[in-house]
Amino acid sequence: MALLPQVFKIYNSRSAGDISTLMFIVFCIGISLWIIYGFAIDSLPVILANFVSLTLGIVVLFLKFKFRRQ
Repeated sequence: MALLPQVFKIYNSRSAGDISTLMFIVFCIGISLWIIYGFAIDSLPVILANFVSLTLGIVVLFLKFKFRRQ
């Protein structure tokens, strides 16, 4: 949920030039590992919380590429 303000800012400003692509790729990989861990320990809260974070991270990456400078 912490990425929600970032998603709104990118969407409203139509600019994501200050966003680090590599950082968000690494972030998404890390969150994916947390989801795998959640399945390994059979913990629905870990899975769901990280799924929300992963979804928002992917949205940030999508917007980064959608609004890249031409």
